[in-house]
Amino acid sequence: MFYTNYDSRKARALNAYPVASASFWWPTLMRQVRAVGATSRIPRPRSEAYFATRPRASQIEAWASHQSEPLARRADLLDAVREAEVRFAGREVPCPPNWGGYVVDVDTFEFWQGLPGRLHDRVLLLRTEDGWRGERLQP
Repeated sequence: MFYTNYDSRKARALNAYPVASASFWWPTLMRQVRAVGATSRIPRPRSEAYFATRPRASQIEAWASHQSEPLARRADLLDAVREAEVRFAGREVPCPPNWGGYVVDVDTFEFWQGLPGRLHDRVLLLRTEDGWRGERLQP
């Protein structure tokens, strides 16, 4: 699960093609796990509940930033932050209407173990109707 501005480049890409992947890399172990799956927005109440747990500065930033859009001057962003601070002074910061979460319904995992000579060990797990099926891949 992850959260973002629904107007961001990332969210627009997910609206056009609702699939995401995540990689987890441990360089000292020479290991990696990659997960891929379909994405969907989480229910609004859940996004609002999570937003309420974020630090106030992060909440203010969510109102001030037009995530992924070009920024002519950093001062413009800092001005927007100050405006949001004034707007919500003395009260809780509500979750912006264009902000929320996505969940990834993972259907593929790849486990990679780096080995000498590039003879890496790779295992792919695929979700099927009957559970998970594994297969070994060429390096």
